[in-house]
Amino acid sequence: MIGKKINSVFFPILSSFLKKENKREKGAAVLPTILLFGGIAVEIGITGVLIALFLSQGSLGAKLSEEALAAANSGIEEGVLKIVRDKDYNSISSSTLSVGDRSSVEFFICKDIVSCGGTGKHTIYSIGSALNKRRKVNALIATDSITGEVKIEYIKEVSL
Repeated sequence: MIGKKINSVFFPILSSFLKKENKREKGAAVLPTILLFGGIAVEIGITGVLIALFLSQGSLGAKLSEEALAAANSGIEEGVLKIVRDKDYNSISSSTLSVGDRSSVEFFICKDIVSCGGTGKHTIYSIGSALNKRRKVNALIATDSITGEVKIEYIKEVSL
């Protein structure tokens, strides 16, 4: 009888203790699962952000490169205007112009030197830049000293 009394008193306590342990074990198994799925969701989010960043940087780079080319071409046009106004124009140093908010062009004009195309010819070297992108364009201009005619022989983009 004493044994039954002890069992009836302690068994409900032991039984409730075992039930709590079982719940704790289930809770301990749920925590790593939640952390695993949460980590996977965060990685997918970070990957999406990086892909969007790389795609936007690629298109921005192409746009800046085109702006640099347009700036270099504007340097060629400015050089041609200087030659049309003064057939003997020969720049001692390069000239720099601002083209828009983030673009600029640096151009140099040389005349009557063998490396510049020879007698009666001007060569315009123009480097356009937009932020970190740069493009270079060269032009050979022939001038007739008798008639004053200015003729563009070529305009071409060259590598830096």
